[in-house]
Amino acid sequence: MDRYPNLIVFDGTCMLCNRFVMFLLKKDRKSLFRFSEIKHPDPGAKNRDATACVPPDTVLFFHQGRWYEKSDAVLQILSRLPGAWKMTRALYVFPRFLRDAVYTLVARHRHAWFGHADHCPIPPADWDGRLVSPDPEFPFRTP
Repeated sequence: MDRYPNLIVFDGTCMLCNRFVMFLLKKDRKSLFRFSEIKHPDPGAKNRDATACVPPDTVLFFHQGRWYEKSDAVLQILSRLPGAWKMTRALYVFPRFLRDAVYTLVARHRHAWFGHADHCPIPPADWDGRLVSPDPEFPFRTP
C-alpha cells in the first residue's frame, strides 16, 4: 500500500472530476497526491481492472491505510493543500449525512452540469508519475 500514498481515485470521463484533478495538480506544489482513473468495466472483459469495482460516482482518497469517500474524501484532500485550504476542515461541523447528500446530488448530475468526456484527458509531461495505474493486487474497494 505504501506504493500509493495519498492516492485519489476519480472518474476520468467526468469533466468536474477532471477539473478537480487539474486544480489539485496545480495547487499541490509538494507533489503529495497520486491519481488513478476509475476504469469503467467492459461487461464482456475476461480480466477486470482493479478499479472496476469502484463506483464511478464517487471520489476515493487513500491515506495512511484508510479509504475516504464522497465528502470525507474531498475534505481530506482539500485540507492537505497549502494555505487557506486547510480551513476546509471547518466543514466537518456539518454531519456527514448532510455533506454526503450535497455530494450525491452533484455527483448524480455531474455529467449534465459539467460535461462528459469519452476518455480521460492526457496530462502534460511534467505531471508524469503523478497519474498511476495500480496493479491488479491493489485493493480498490469502497470503504
